[in-house]
Amino acid sequence: MTPFRDLSLRRKLTLAILITSVVPLGLAAALVLGYQVAGLRARAVVNLQAMAESLAVSTRATLEFDDAVRAEELLATLRVRPELVAAAVYARDGRVFASYRREDAAGLVFPSLPVGSVGSAQSVGSHLVLFHPVRNGAETLGQIYLRADLAVLYAQLPQQGLIVLGVLAGLLLLTYWLSHEFQRVISRPILALAETAQAVAERQDYSVRAAKHGRDEIGTFTDGFNQMLAGIQARDDALQTVNAALHAENIERKRAEAEATQLAVIVRSSDDAIIGKDLQGLITSWNQGAEKLFGYSASEMLGTSILRLIPADRQDEEVHILGKLRRGESVEHFETRRQTRDGRQIDVSITASPIKDANGTVIGASKVARDITGRKQAEEAIRTLNASLERRVQDRTAELLTANAALADFKAALDEHAIVAITDAHGQITYANDRFCAIAKYSRAELLGQNHRLINSGHHPKALMRELWQTITSGRVWHGELKNRAKDGSFYWVDSTIVPFLGADGKPIQYIAIRTDITERKLAEERLALVNTELQRQAAQLEAANRELESFSYSVSHDLRAPLRHIHGYVEMLTDATAGQLAEQPRRYLQTITEASEEMGELIDDLLAFSRMSRTELTETTVPLDALVQETLRGLELAVRGRNIQWQIAPLPPVRGDAAMLKQVFANLLGNAVKYSRGRDPALIEVGVADSASAVITGALPPGGGLPNAVTLFVRDNGAGFDMRYAHKLFGVFQRLHRADEFEGTGIGLATVRRILARHGGRVWAEGKVGAGATFYFTLQLAGEGIAN
Repeated sequence: MTPFRDLSLRRKLTLAILITSVVPLGLAAALVLGYQVAGLRARAVVNLQAMAESLAVSTRATLEFDDAVRAEELLATLRVRPELVAAAVYARDGRVFASYRREDAAGLVFPSLPVGSVGSAQSVGSHLVLFHPVRNGAETLGQIYLRADLAVLYAQLPQQGLIVLGVLAGLLLLTYWLSHEFQRVISRPILALAETAQAVAERQDYSVRAAKHGRDEIGTFTDGFNQMLAGIQARDDALQTVNAALHAENIERKRAEAEATQLAVIVRSSDDAIIGKDLQGLITSWNQGAEKLFGYSASEMLGTSILRLIPADRQDEEVHILGKLRRGESVEHFETRRQTRDGRQIDVSITASPIKDANGTVIGASKVARDITGRKQAEEAIRTLNASLERRVQDRTAELLTANAALADFKAALDEHAIVAITDAHGQITYANDRFCAIAKYSRAELLGQNHRLINSGHHPKALMRELWQTITSGRVWHGELKNRAKDGSFYWVDSTIVPFLGADGKPIQYIAIRTDITERKLAEERLALVNTELQRQAAQLEAANRELESFSYSVSHDLRAPLRHIHGYVEMLTDATAGQLAEQPRRYLQTITEASEEMGELIDDLLAFSRMSRTELTETTVPLDALVQETLRGLELAVRGRNIQWQIAPLPPVRGDAAMLKQVFANLLGNAVKYSRGRDPALIEVGVADSASAVITGALPPGGGLPNAVTLFVRDNGAGFDMRYAHKLFGVFQRLHRADEFEGTGIGLATVRRILARHGGRVWAEGKVGAGATFYFTLQLAGEGIAN
């Protein structure tokens, strides 16, 4: 305990309060972490059961209708749950109907259905395993199997521990602050007395008195101590002259500090670039004006060479300037060119002065750079104008007078570079320039003497205005955007910088507000916000409509398939039951019913594929069309067997798009060409790149179909063709230009082609003539460009 006795009274009190607070807080944090660990597995079991119940409801229809693809899609959504290792849907006969494995569990083997423990989670090593029944009423359709990795969940514990430690650290800081405040109140009288005694001992200043903080024993002791000092002071009057001199010196020091603070504010807020550097040209200071002028932040420039700002053809200037500075000479208004971060070269006026230490030795330099690009441009314009005027001065006097007037207007416009107002310490306006009067729509006489609240709009929250006022009254510069009200009631926005100027006592005596009109930008931002809100609302409506369409398509497909299966099954049973007993006409009726049900099934499949096309994610890659067309032709081998078809496939360029979708485009177009040329011997089918000019004319289409870097392709046949009067119906759903007894089909294929090409940003159109074949044109984007939509 010896070190504790040697501590100061403040530290003893602080440590005593801290120790009595830290121990309970540490125990509480340990209890919270223990509770989190104990409850983690219980929460994992509850979450796993809830997930299993949700999947049982979602997969019920897939088991009823034997739709394993839909079940796989539902299980695939579990990839967003990182703790889930595997999941499966078991059919009632115990086979795995659909499954999902996490990427790192590809070799996991799904277990057989258990005899018991269905519906409750079981621990297997570091995993939780759960089987949950899928029921339709009292009937069990199958089982849901879920396997979760507790290690993933336990990985959250360090983060929760950090949160608890963060809260504990915050409480410790609060405890430290409270202990500091309490010890300050308790120890203040004793410390004040000790400080007074120390002041007397160190400075021999017997005029000081100990402050009395109460009427307790220490207060009585303070009175006696002060009386003793009074007696000593009576014998020490001879030192008063020295004390007065020291006091005057202290006042002068404070005034110098205030001036230095004011100078620092001016340097920091100056629009001129004020840069400090050493004698090797390395940058030691970099103000906000330098950031605005050159585009580099202070963190990027400090410690780097000033040559970074100097064009290569002017770097000898820096050697000359550093030489003069080392000799203690200044460089006044040196005009040259400097380079900004974005590579632009600007005209600047540079003033450089040496910085000396107390011995007069040059230790560095300060440089002030001002952007004079506008002035130089104006001077160049003036020189050009004067040269022209000098050549025509004798016979163009009137033009000279006009040019001088224009030059005066131009100089006046250069002077009006900012909106400026000055107020006193109480916010009363003492100065306003012409631009301030113009934007506020008050005359200068109406503004002078008025409080700055005259232009307040009431738009900003009180917290912002309070923060503004606290900032500038504390002597700091405030920068932000304000919405003000003009005299006529209209509003305007300004980008404002308010700079306080301090007096000798360190308090502000006036404020200078420098503003820039940003009304147009703020109005544009408000309009953009409204547009974004409307777009978000429309996007939400579109997403809801897509969800409803997907649900409707799924329901319709299953609701229609069941009656079709019944019809088809009963027709087969009726045919088998009446074999050899029915006449030709009833048998033809049954055959017609069978064909109609099969056609209806094909129609449902096409409708589902068509509805999914707009929701399927488009995977953009480079697609080699030559290989894609050959692959499509291999899929048509059965359809062309025994046919005399002459194929003319030209070399095709690689394009940008989704390979699976583009294969469906060629499958539909080539399949149609094979089908509708059935009556030709030989049949001729061509695939190639269309001549851009002819394709644009015949298709009434802008070049490229609206796509950048596009190519126009075609598929042509010499088959049945079509009447161009009905060409607008070709790409509609269920729209067919031939009778079903002539050519089979559902009328969905070309609608699917149009939708796929629209998703790729392209177009499709057709030409044809009855009995003379048809040509289908379509546009795609060449490889190397992103899809436009």
